Amino acid sequence: MYIILAVLSGILLVYLIQYKLYAKKSFDGITYNVTLNTAEVFEGEDVLFYEEISNTKWLPLPFLKVETYLPGGLRFRLIQSDSDGKRRSFFTSSIQSVFVLKPYETIRRTWRVNCDVRGAYTLGEVMAVTNDLIGFNQQSRQITVPPTARNQLVVLPRTLELDKEFTSSKYLSGDILVRRSIVSDPLRIAGVREYVNGDPMNRINWKSTAAHNALMVNVEEYTQRHSFRIILNMNSRDIERVPGPPAIPSLVEDCITIVASILDTVATEHIGVRIVTNVMPDEADPLMSAALDDTDEIGKSIFISPSFFGTTDMIAALRFLARLPMRIDLSVEKMLDHIVAHPEVYVSDGNLVFVSAYISERMIYFAKEMEKRGVSVIFYITGSVSNAAIIPDNVKVFFKIKPEAAPEKEKEAVS
Repeated sequence: MYIILAVLSGILLVYLIQYKLYAKKSFDGITYNVTLNTAEVFEGEDVLFYEEISNTKWLPLPFLKVETYLPGGLRFRLIQSDSDGKRRSFFTSSIQSVFVLKPYETIRRTWRVNCDVRGAYTLGEVMAVTNDLIGFNQQSRQITVPPTARNQLVVLPRTLELDKEFTSSKYLSGDILVRRSIVSDPLRIAGVREYVNGDPMNRINWKSTAAHNALMVNVEEYTQRHSFRIILNMNSRDIERVPGPPAIPSLVEDCITIVASILDTVATEHIGVRIVTNVMPDEADPLMSAALDDTDEIGKSIFISPSFFGTTDMIAALRFLARLPMRIDLSVEKMLDHIVAHPEVYVSDGNLVFVSAYISERMIYFAKEMEKRGVSVIFYITGSVSNAAIIPDNVKVFFKIKPEAAPEKEKEAVS
């Protein structure tokens, strides 16, 4: 009997010793590190995610569960084989793994990560769970890798072919195909042609009209001299909480994609482009110093980027768009009023491209007011076309084509 008690006492003593030892030392010497194979990709592309877990102490870990998290917008791409033998990808934002980690052992793993949403990310966050030899002393700790050049990632917005994705409000049900540039130069006339329904009245050539006894309009050459500005509306709908995030972020993400596509379109045409928007970049953004230096509070809440000129500045423009916060800092109405009141600050060479998730009567009024000041406004709308009927003939609006309707529609092509 005494022998049994002595053995049980010894077992209990050993258990208590290892219990206290693992309670105190489990996470000592546990290091976690993450590196990426690249620091910059485009939306939709994959990066390689290298994960390293080390036990740098003499005490083994009989149980270590690690749950690796990714920030929203990034997903692990995993491959699985179906019953028919075909290999298919599936995606998840976190992965759980269980290890037995020996003394001074390092485990290295490689994951493929799909970059689904543009943004600036820092990777390297796990929840680690350990236990003792018996399994009665579970402990957990969140481990975050400090930001370094090797675990930070910028996902640049993708670009689209605008002439395949958008149709003019004037030709939603017609068969007219008109190719034109985003920015045309009314001082460079390439010729004249007969007027068609939807042509702006300010392009009518009255001398040619009299000579041909029919309405004739000027055909303007594509410009390589003008700069212009893009207004990016961070609102996803007409009524939003300000300040705050947009109600439907996906529609605003589409707007950012369109801005990137416009920049890509004109990159080879040596045209300077500035971006005007109702959200201020984060202070860490190198372009933050380019904010409008205005004496009134409204002006200080409107951001104007430096001029992005040609292919040289294209990557800088995309990096700016990648880091742009998904937030509204100023109502779009206040921004438009300020632009109308100070056109000399916001407009260059009489051209504005307005990118928005929706179009409203207030925006149509803005276009009319800017036209009085000699400023041409073109709209790109990523949302519904249900309100297209409110658009006057002399206001140029391009709507995103719904996928199911794309094969049936003709549209204005943008060069």
